[in-house]
Amino acid sequence: TVSHDCTARAWTTRSSPQTSAWRCDATLAGHNEVVRSAAFSPDSLFLVTVCNDTAPRVWDAGLDSPARWTCVARLAGHSGLVMACRFSPDGASLVTASFDSTLRVWDGVTWARLQTLVGHTGSVMDCQFSPAGEVLVSTSNDATIRIWDTDCWTCITMLTGHTNTVRRCRFSPNGLWLVTVSNDETVRVWETESWNHVTTLLGHNEAVLRAVFSADSSHLFTLEQHDNGVYMWATGTWKLTRKLSGHSGAVCDFTMAPSGRALVTVSTDKDAIVWSDKTSPGWFASLAMSKIQPLSVTA
Repeated sequence: TVSHDCTARAWTTRSSPQTSAWRCDATLAGHNEVVRSAAFSPDSLFLVTVCNDTAPRVWDAGLDSPARWTCVARLAGHSGLVMACRFSPDGASLVTASFDSTLRVWDGVTWARLQTLVGHTGSVMDCQFSPAGEVLVSTSNDATIRIWDTDCWTCITMLTGHTNTVRRCRFSPNGLWLVTVSNDETVRVWETESWNHVTTLLGHNEAVLRAVFSADSSHLFTLEQHDNGVYMWATGTWKLTRKLSGHSGAVCDFTMAPSGRALVTVSTDKDAIVWSDKTSPGWFASLAMSKIQPLSVTA
């Protein structure tokens, strides 16, 4: 989890006779600004954090590493606030998205800068690799979505239709859909073979902040600004099926567990809630809560 207190915290879900589940494993200090997001490498050996400055930090996360949870690299080069970081599926590359209107591609081993992607006319808000890693998608406050070929790092198409900042993008795990969420209070679904617009999900009353798919791609979860709940959509019909309620403050972020059987939400009420479909037919009853003062969460 990452926080306004300028730290990131690593939590373990492993239990043993000496420890309980959801124990704080480490507090990562060193940032001097609000820590906005974090991403693990695919092999879980590294964690990258970004904050309200221009240089993401890389942390050793290896279970058996003597340097575990120490900062091993500081990625300098952006001239504006860094909003997001994403590893390629094979872990060979890391991409960062910035308010300087660019994306930067970094080597996932040496952490050297490989490319700077230019094309957006506004701040880049998010980026996401496709499940196979053949394309990278970026979103911007210029209201567009750009698709980049990762072999040559050139823009191959641009998606339009949103009327305000496009905050986030997510691929479905089955690779069939791309979802984008926007300050225009809508969620747009795109088909990834042709990049045609499939449908627009209506029902939010404020800017849509986040989206995440279940591991089997059967459900999409979205959250909006200043809302205590999470919206749940069935991808078979793209209809709203349920709203998950339990927080007493606005939900800041969420993530799906790799198993796809649990959703973790964090809120301004300083709680993290783990929602599990094991306890409720038709998905997701509250399973556990932890006081962690979080802003964002990653799994």
